[in-house]
Amino acid sequence: MKCYMCVSASNDEKTSTLYQNLLKVALRTATQNTSLDIVVLYDGPENHPFRDIIDSYPVKRIDWVFSHFEDLKKTFTKDILLTQTGRDSIDFKKLAGTFMRLDIPFIEKEESYVLYADIDVMFMADLNLESLTKPKVLMVGPEFKKTIQEAGYFNAGIIYFNVEEMRKKSELIFKQLENHIPNSTGLFDQGYLNEFCLEDYEELPLEYNWKPYWGTNDNARIIHFHGIKPGGSENASGFASTLNIFEILFRGHFEDLVGYSRYLRTFFSLCNTNQDEWLYKHLTAILQRIEKDSFRENYTIFRRLRKKYIKSMIFNFLTLGLTAKFRNRVEYFGNELEKFFPKD
Repeated sequence: MKCYMCVSASNDEKTSTLYQNLLKVALRTATQNTSLDIVVLYDGPENHPFRDIIDSYPVKRIDWVFSHFEDLKKTFTKDILLTQTGRDSIDFKKLAGTFMRLDIPFIEKEESYVLYADIDVMFMADLNLESLTKPKVLMVGPEFKKTIQEAGYFNAGIIYFNVEEMRKKSELIFKQLENHIPNSTGLFDQGYLNEFCLEDYEELPLEYNWKPYWGTNDNARIIHFHGIKPGGSENASGFASTLNIFEILFRGHFEDLVGYSRYLRTFFSLCNTNQDEWLYKHLTAILQRIEKDSFRENYTIFRRLRKKYIKSMIFNFLTLGLTAKFRNRVEYFGNELEKFFPKD
């Protein structure tokens, strides 16, 4: 089965290295761990690290520019951007990279059903999508909650779709862009997809779009780094990423921080980069944002753990720096959590 990804070589220097690492891990795990035929839509110059990464893997590259690029600029004005993102400007090249998924139904001419995946994913095992019921329109997973019904909104980072039927949905969205009508729900292309497909979706098994903040899942086939990306920040990740969301994400299941940290470490090992300092700061920031009201039942345990963890990590950081010993001490975080929340 074909799996499409979309890559746009934007001019955002802050996220260039970040997304290069994401692309490397996505392509490496897809080609090593699955039997998918990977097709990458690429918008960028010939001499660019993104293109070099794509061409270094056994995948098909299609040079492509989003069909309605100019309409994006006219639709998402400063006022609209400020309302949707809290910022009055955006890198439209980067934005077009996410909208390119809407062109896939017009590009694909051979297969009736294909998969789309964002590049901020790790493929953990082969997918076996053929065992699933063929979608009438599209199969998707939830955004933050574990059911779309509970969230009232779906995540478009992984889409298994009927090519012919999705072509009709894309045409409806393109008409909105041509008339410069912004999405009425959600954010950008995912907002449009929810607007036009919320009555037509079928729910994809969670294992095909597993979020790290849900904790460890040994049966997960695709890990989707939804939100702040590994090595990223609130200002250099997605279009609307914030650390404050973690107070909500881990509310009631604080032990899932163990799985979250494990998936981050797995990612960094796959892209062969040392991010010990980032991991330390990121996990500490999460702990500091979790307040008493969020964990009333487990607050005594949480307070003891946070105090012990931060004290130990600060000491290790100041005394050991980013040495090999410190990299080993990062494991302390997961070990400490497991003491309070042992596996069954």
